[in-house]
Formats: sequence, structure tokens, C-alpha cells
Amino acid sequence: MGVPLLKFFIYYAPDDDPALNARKENLVADIGRQCRDTGVQYLMEPLVYHPNVEPGTAEYAALKPGLVERTTAVFAEPRFQVNVLKVEIPVDLNFVEGFGEPKMTRDDALAAFRKAADAAGDVDLVYLSAGVAFEWFEASLLMAREAGVDFRGFMCGRAIWSDAVDIFGDKGDDALRQWLGDTGMTRLHRLIAAV
Repeated sequence: MGVPLLKFFIYYAPDDDPALNARKENLVADIGRQCRDTGVQYLMEPLVYHPNVEPGTAEYAALKPGLVERTTAVFAEPRFQVNVLKVEIPVDLNFVEGFGEPKMTRDDALAAFRKAADAAGDVDLVYLSAGVAFEWFEASLLMAREAGVDFRGFMCGRAIWSDAVDIFGDKGDDALRQWLGDTGMTRLHRLIAAV
């Protein structure tokens, strides 16, 4: 079909059942093999979770840097043949000093960015927004840059356009198009400037 790149995502918890993780890893490796055999670039997106701790909690926020780092290290292994890893921001700004309830210092957050990125080795990284508010995704990209992380950019949707859903619902198609052309484009350009 002439497609140059395949994106595949999977939910992954480094602390989950090893047999389940082995099945997931085998699937990801098989897709990597097929991409290599057909000359298609492979963009892999592991979405982290913990089997027993809810995201959005202080407990999860404390675990998240390690979850992202360990997951990144797994899928950066050569056997997966991943060209680009689309990874989560390794901290929850709700619990970082200067943003929300300060359970993590800014210096610790910057260190978490570096450790998680270092786990990728030679595999290129892009960040995903995971649906956070635009301002916080922009702040996250700026923190990655401040931390000295070598990343290739971002891939996001909701951080740019989620507010437009209400615009469309309240005012219709024309208002949505106007919002996307103004606010949406402004947001996109701000994120490009952040990286």
C-alpha cells in the first residue's frame, strides 16, 4: 500500500504477570519483524499502567517515572526492531513542585525525564500528550528540553483539540473550524516552538 510507517500501541505494566508480558512482548517483536521484512518503519507506543495502582493518584505519580523508564528500556531492546518510541511524559505534573501538589521536586522531575529518555538508548523518542491539558503538555515538553533530553518531537491530539469538542457541541461546525484555525493552530505552533 506504500505506507512508510506503522504505529502500534499496547498497554504495558512492567510489574504485571510475567506470562502476560511475555505474550505482549512476543506480539510487539513479531510486528517489528514484519515491519523490517517489508521495509516499513516501526513506531511503537507503550502505554504504561500498574496492575494495582490507579493513575492520577499520588501513589501512581511516585511510581510513574520508574514505570516509564522500565517500559522504555524493554521496548528499546533490539529484538523489537522499533525505530521510534512514542512515550509518556515520565512525571505527573499534578504532583510536581510548581504545578500541583508538590510530591516531587522540580529537580527530581528533570532527573526523571533524563533517566526515562536514557533508557531508550539509540531509539528515537517522541512524546505523547495522554490527553493532558494543553498548557501542561507544553510545560512538559519545555521540561524535557530543560532536562537536556534528546527527543525528536511530539505526537498529540487531545492536548491541542480537546477544548474544541465543546465548541462544536455548543456552536456547530463553523465555530469548530474557526477555533481550529485560530486557537488550534496557535497551540500547534507553540508546541513546535517548545521542542
